[in-house]
Amino acid sequence: MCNPRRVRVRATRQLAQAWQHEVRRSATRIGTAVGEAR
Repeated sequence: MCNPRRVRVRATRQLAQAWQHEVRRSATRIGTAVGEAR
């Protein structure tokens, strides 16, 4: 039987990485838009 807490930690870490990647991607898109607007 697997440890549910370990599974939750792994899921949380994956979610955090995915969220960070999404934030970085949107930040890059916003930065590019601001750079073009100027």
